[in-house]
Amino acid sequence: MTKTQFYMARRGPTIAAADFPARWLQHFGLFKGYKLKTPYTSGRYVLVDHDLSDENTDTPPYDALAISTLDDLEAVWAMAKAYPEFLKVMKDDEEIAFGGDVDPRTCYGDRTELVKGDRSDFAIILVRQRRPEISREEFNDAWREHVDQIMASPALRGKISYAAHTEITLFRLPDYEFDGMTELWVDSYDTLRAGIKTVLDMVDEEAKFVITSRSRTMATRVLPR
Repeated sequence: MTKTQFYMARRGPTIAAADFPARWLQHFGLFKGYKLKTPYTSGRYVLVDHDLSDENTDTPPYDALAISTLDDLEAVWAMAKAYPEFLKVMKDDEEIAFGGDVDPRTCYGDRTELVKGDRSDFAIILVRQRRPEISREEFNDAWREHVDQIMASPALRGKISYAAHTEITLFRLPDYEFDGMTELWVDSYDTLRAGIKTVLDMVDEEAKFVITSRSRTMATRVLPR
């Protein structure tokens, strides 16, 4: 089964909001100085649109997400051991670009494609924490059924270019724990805006199996290159 690795990023305190996209690209550019054999099969880097995203939660807001796919989680740890010099360079730069190490804000899990196709320029990213009385299996079943309803809504029906759900199986988040992350890649900004409204309008249905105050709904766009 394909795996997902994603981290939640904030811009560093010395980085202006307008400068953050370019600074993030500069961080990625560090890879070019090293000939690395990486386990990643694909990746997308998205910026959060705070004006559209749901901020009425207890979890801290983030400015960006890096989402990668891979086939072997063990290869991630092996890469870190194989390239210690590169790892130090990246970690030192994270302190500036993101105001700290992104490892504590990184999640891993099993990825299932819901809609096959190509990623677009806009994505609705949903990260959810399950209610403690709901098992992980019950949560994933309920969440998948709920997402099917979201995708079938008038706002999103036929407008999703690609979708995937990650059952989070490994996380090291110090302040909260997510159990699932869903990506809904849509065809336009207008669909993104309408889709976010649809998700938030259906939040009461999620409350049966999700702690809504400990979850996030994010409108995002791909980091321009």
